[in-house]
Order: sequence, then C-alpha cells, then structure tokens
Amino acid sequence: MTFQSYMKLHQRQAFYYGSATSALKNFLGSKVNASGGHKLNFLVPSYICANVYSAILAIGMDVIFYDVNEQCKVSLQEIEKLTNKDTCGFLWVHFFGHVEDVAVARSLADRLSILMIEDCAHTINAKAGGKELGSHGHASIFSLWKTL
Repeated sequence: MTFQSYMKLHQRQAFYYGSATSALKNFLGSKVNASGGHKLNFLVPSYICANVYSAILAIGMDVIFYDVNEQCKVSLQEIEKLTNKDTCGFLWVHFFGHVEDVAVARSLADRLSILMIEDCAHTINAKAGGKELGSHGHASIFSLWKTL
C-alpha cells in the first residue's frame, strides 16, 4: 500500500506538519482560543515524550497525567476519574503499534463531551473494529518517519 492510498482511506481533512507535536499544539491551541480565556486541561499518558507535555504547556493548558501500566495499557476508569469541568480531552496512544480499545475510548470521550486525540505515530495500515486506526478520534496524529 502506498502512502497516498493510505491517506485516501480516511477521507477526512488532513493537515501536514513537520512534527506531531506541532500538529497537537495547533489543534489544541484552537481549543484554547475558543475557550475565551478559560483555563483548560488535557489528559496525557504518564509514558509520553517531553515534547508533547511541553507543547500543551506552551499553549497555556494544564497537563494531567494518567497511568500506563507495564504492558502499556490504560485504565479508562482513571481517565474518567481525572476528568473535570475544565478538561477538554485526552490523548489516546497506540504504544509501539499495539492497537488499544479505541472504540471504547471514543465512547468515553463522547459520553463525557470531551475530545479524544488518537496518537497513531507508531501505526500504519492497522485496524480496530474493522476501521482504520486514526478514524476513531476527533483528531488523529500520524508520523510517517516513526512508522518506517
């Protein structure tokens, strides 16, 4: 499968950035701008690169970490418990290309009325529930160079 055919699978608007953290910063920055000065927070896994953390802080959001266990699994109950009235969303990471229960994570985000950003930096041409990864989140981030 070519990269172009992979992109056609998603049929959504795509934006190209030099780095995934720039994409995240731009997307979440638009949420900060729309908040009218209200301080927001965003949930990220405790096992995440410092660039992600720095990007979120740089746009003025607070970061709340949720735990990741030794098998890189996440508790959705913990995400729900950490969510508060100022939470705009969470980052759902497919660590090392392992497909996580993304449909359940999206259902949680919809139920809580928050965003789920799907981090697909380590995946390509993977599916969950018959749908390509990257098509479950409100927004998705891919990294071609990390995949290859």
